[in-house]
Amino acid sequence: MFLTRSRKGRWHRILFVVPLFLSGGAGAANLEVSAERRDVAAQVAQGDTRPIEISPQPLSDALRALSRQTGLQFFADSDLTRGIAAPAVSGRMTADQALQRLLAGSGLTYRLNGSLVTLERATAEPESGPLRIGDITVTARRTEELVKDVPGSVFVLPSEELEKSNITDLEDFALRTPNLNIAESGSRTATVISIRGISDVTGARASGPTVGVYIDEVMLNPTGRNTAIDPNLFDLERAEVAYGPQGTAFGRGTIGGAINYVTKKPTENFEAELEGEVGSHPDGLVRGLVNGSLTGDRTLMARLVAFGRYDDGFIETPNLSGDSVDNQDYGARLSLRSQPTDRLTLDLAGSFDRTDFSGPNYATVDSVDGNGDFEFLINSDSDNRVDRGLVSFRGTYDFDVGSLISNTSYLDVRADLDQDFDFTELDLLFGTLKNEEQSISQEFRFEAEPFPLPLLGESSFLLGVNGTWAEEETESVLTVGEDGSLLGATPGDQNFIGPSTEEVFDAGVFGEFRFRPIEDLEVALGGRFSYIEVDVSEEGFDSVNETFTAFTPKASILYDWTDDFSTYALVSTGFKSGGFNQLGTGPLDGREFDNETAINYEGGFKSSWFDDRLFVNASGFALFYDDIQVASIPPGFPTGRIVQNAGSARSLGSELEVAALPLEGLQLNLAYGFTDAQFTDFEDASGGDATGEQLPNAPRHTLSAVGEYAHPVFDSFADAYVRAEYSYTSSFTSTPDVDAREFDSYDVFNFRVGLRADRFDIEAFVENAFNEKYATGATGGAFFAGFFNVAEPVEVGTGRRFGVRARVRF
Repeated sequence: MFLTRSRKGRWHRILFVVPLFLSGGAGAANLEVSAERRDVAAQVAQGDTRPIEISPQPLSDALRALSRQTGLQFFADSDLTRGIAAPAVSGRMTADQALQRLLAGSGLTYRLNGSLVTLERATAEPESGPLRIGDITVTARRTEELVKDVPGSVFVLPSEELEKSNITDLEDFALRTPNLNIAESGSRTATVISIRGISDVTGARASGPTVGVYIDEVMLNPTGRNTAIDPNLFDLERAEVAYGPQGTAFGRGTIGGAINYVTKKPTENFEAELEGEVGSHPDGLVRGLVNGSLTGDRTLMARLVAFGRYDDGFIETPNLSGDSVDNQDYGARLSLRSQPTDRLTLDLAGSFDRTDFSGPNYATVDSVDGNGDFEFLINSDSDNRVDRGLVSFRGTYDFDVGSLISNTSYLDVRADLDQDFDFTELDLLFGTLKNEEQSISQEFRFEAEPFPLPLLGESSFLLGVNGTWAEEETESVLTVGEDGSLLGATPGDQNFIGPSTEEVFDAGVFGEFRFRPIEDLEVALGGRFSYIEVDVSEEGFDSVNETFTAFTPKASILYDWTDDFSTYALVSTGFKSGGFNQLGTGPLDGREFDNETAINYEGGFKSSWFDDRLFVNASGFALFYDDIQVASIPPGFPTGRIVQNAGSARSLGSELEVAALPLEGLQLNLAYGFTDAQFTDFEDASGGDATGEQLPNAPRHTLSAVGEYAHPVFDSFADAYVRAEYSYTSSFTSTPDVDAREFDSYDVFNFRVGLRADRFDIEAFVENAFNEKYATGATGGAFFAGFFNVAEPVEVGTGRRFGVRARVRF
């Protein structure tokens, strides 16, 4: 949740002269008043009444409905109505009366010229009204709606909060999000995500993900690989987490939940920004964007954002002359939008980014526990590159009865990695990996406008079909080093795996029906049938093929006790498709493992208090997890892992979110998550019986607290602010083994101070201010460390950094 108020505490009067037709009628270029519009204008002037039926919904959608029922045409910038909720309007009334009811409490007013309505911000003095908490739009149920209307736990950070907290990657986002934990290697190619204690611990081939990651509804991990799931987070409209199984809304691979990034879309108003940052590693960032209309109206608009950043690293490699592990990212995204008519919206976007890094953020356990700097003991340089490319096309056509949406995408991810594979100062093993992933997806869905049904009341539905084809090609070489004789191997020997290919075809039919038998009660029933075909082949082995199917239903109820307090309950299901162990390695050569499934029971409430100055959202859940895909060490293969279906597990817990504006200029946010996740039946775990053991990557407690105070300075020319951010993660393990290492709890403090003005921002910051040294997961190098009695490496979080950030708007 986030808080909004205008700078200096006042509404400013703004007239938007570029039209956004919110429903039927002529295009933006045709401004003549037709005979039909003159008739509408006459009806408005005469005060003619008519039946009006509009349900509670986002204001932009409510205005579309009013336009269809009255013939009024609306002029407004899309930013003017974004995030504003409209109340229900029902009965016989004039168009003018209906419009007044929709805008009540929104801070907006209007001017009427014939049938054309121009929306404006209302003018008020600073003392004229209370500070208010802004509503947030989300797409957790695949339709755009206000977060308070979603029967389920959803956490959202909108654009403003992402920028204020300088969130640029998944590691930053996780520190702000309850019950979300990641093991971040620093290379952005080996990130393991855990939501409510549910995470992928298999490293499996041809298996879907456990947490689905999406950008503009495009899945970034369709084969379960994590190479693309940590994109550079610039110029986002919002980042949201939908908790619990999302099998109905998103399909396979969303047992723990779904993370959805929504990028900003082009608008017709000219906008340009240039941002720079200099940090202490040393590191730096440059980002720029330009936005506007290419045709002078909404016929064609464009938004271009480009960035580049460099980080010299914070982990020393003493065996390599003390060089640090460095990282470079750069890329761009071009988005085009066309609204040739008020009913049709077309979006085309293409993005590319590249990451070059000399190694992952691994450090020895000794250096994590000690008082000195982080150290990573390797004996050879690494040269790694990851390229990510994405093209997507979305078309939306608004009929009178609903909207038809088409989404098409193409994703290409390529990784060339080479590294010291044994993670020690010994010259044992050196590996190279080439990996390429491609996927093509297509989805059609129809979102119906509310309509009345006998006995069921106001009803609506969502119906869709989708198909995704994904292919992954992998080729790897493992070379024995000079010290390989210690392993009984001959130096210079190579183990070549590949080229191998996996193909996954995923097709699904999904839908949800919502109805209100009484005005304050919403009941929703939904489900998805999924068909998945997996084909794996490897040079020198026979290919294997298998199909997996699943039906994932969902049901929820939401009751509005008042306009400011609602409760909900839901049951949701999800699954992760089965797959195959890597061919040619271990005793399960070519053998498959089955789907894993989950069912989630959840209840909670959403509320606002004190004239929307306090927001409280709470949920409790009980999730039951069966046939869990777990990687374990097979007998006789101490350095390898195979995937098997374990028995079962359960996860119990809650999320709490509080946002408050206690006084002018002071903003407070708190988010807390509790998870008690453990195996309930896993007798054949590595090291013995793991029944009753904590699930990996499942800290019991996660906490985030943010406070900011801003005050006008220099005769209200700018706002000066001070901001403090705190996050806490309790202890956890990173593997399902009985003897798995437990990582200590950690907390991170960030502090920021600066100025915000209409045309510029400038900030000084310190992140991880007290230089907390913490591990986020295991590297897989524990076997070599124990065997040769050398320092064990682990993944670690970013060390302390401080610097200056500035942004100029044109």
